[in-house]
Amino acid sequence: MKYLSIGIVLLLTGCQSTPTLCEVEPNALLCDSSTYNVATVNALTTFESRAGRKAFALGKTENGGEFYGFSEGYSSQSKANTRALDECKKILAKYDTNAQCELIR
Repeated sequence: MKYLSIGIVLLLTGCQSTPTLCEVEPNALLCDSSTYNVATVNALTTFESRAGRKAFALGKTENGGEFYGFSEGYSSQSKANTRALDECKKILAKYDTNAQCELIR
């Protein structure tokens, strides 16, 4: 019984999700939805309507370009986060920019 309790604590500790940029720094530029372009707003609207474990990553360039990636329906939040970041980074890689993708949702 003692080991069962330890196992449960370890399992629950591993379930803690990584906070998004907007949870850690709500005043960050990437978290100000009033600055998003129309395509990003539309993608976020679609994203918000989805259920389950999901994530949304966004990157902005110095000249105002925006790139995003999102995921839904994953078995864990960690997998959803990884996929959203990968999708965003895949698009950013096509352009010569120093912008980085961050999880915002």
